[in-house]
Amino acid sequence: MATTRRSLPLLRTLIAGKTQTRTVTYMPRPGDGAPRPVTLIPGDGIGPLVTNAVEQVMEAMHAPVYFEKYDIHGDMKRVPQEVLDSIKKNK
Repeated sequence: MATTRRSLPLLRTLIAGKTQTRTVTYMPRPGDGAPRPVTLIPGDGIGPLVTNAVEQVMEAMHAPVYFEKYDIHGDMKRVPQEVLDSIKKNK
């Protein structure tokens, strides 16, 4: 019953032909606003596809981040030290 009451304003808006638009904006966190580094490891399988989409979304949002991208794959014996250092540095 409560769901019906909450959906009535939406239904009235839709029936009246009005459309609600919301703008999407990036709200920066408090701080200096400087871009932050992010360690990005695409990996194997669908990883490269997913991380590419993440990069595109962040770019479209003008998010204050930049990616330190490393190619690490499942068949590697060890993770290179520079990748571990990047992870530690970027948290």
